[in-house]
Amino acid sequence: MKKIYCLFFIIGMCLAGQDLFAKITVESTQGEAAYKKGNQWLPLSKGQTIEEGTKISTGVKSWAVINIDGSSLKIKELTMMKVFVNQLTADKHDTHIGLKHGSLQARVAKIGTLKTSFKITTPVATSSVRGTEEIVSYGPRSGMTIEVLEGTVLGENQLGISNPVHGNSVFRLGNDEARPRNLLSDARDKSILKIHDPNITNEENQGYENNASNIIDNPCRFIPSSQSQRPSNVNIQISWE
Repeated sequence: MKKIYCLFFIIGMCLAGQDLFAKITVESTQGEAAYKKGNQWLPLSKGQTIEEGTKISTGVKSWAVINIDGSSLKIKELTMMKVFVNQLTADKHDTHIGLKHGSLQARVAKIGTLKTSFKITTPVATSSVRGTEEIVSYGPRSGMTIEVLEGTVLGENQLGISNPVHGNSVFRLGNDEARPRNLLSDARDKSILKIHDPNITNEENQGYENNASNIIDNPCRFIPSSQSQRPSNVNIQISWE
């Protein structure tokens, strides 16, 4: 009898050190959504199980939603990603997604008292979330963007510089930038009201629109010198909420 108890104890200790059952399944798809198996791209199907190391790609006007142990990940159009890690142990749930290009919308669920780690990595930075919802996008020209829909996200670049991102701020980091941009830059840009002389022509107005960034950065160029003495009417409405 002692030998049997001893055997059960050894088996239990071995199982305790192994990963529990971690599962990724496809909830829904639309359009051209595929996964790579060997050297072939095959269509994703509802109810299909995804393994670690799997690449997933979506085409134009296409998307897929996968369930990662209760967390939801929507793979938006023109996106390529890879499941690096998905492990579930007795005390930790660890998921790591690699985003090559495109956009992912993640809603991360916490499993009981387990320590949850859900990361999305791009070539320039990593997004770490816990019990929240975010949209992560990356492109070779635009760089990485983290938009938080709920909760708090930590954005960290390859130099270890990090910023906590909340619902009113957006993390942006270009491919050639060492530091993330101002987290409130989007809110600032939305608060800028474009005004112009009502007497200018449509062609002149369009020219101002096309060069808005230069106008904002260089206010002295807003009105041509030849018109600087002409009066103009400006209507500004400010609403405090």
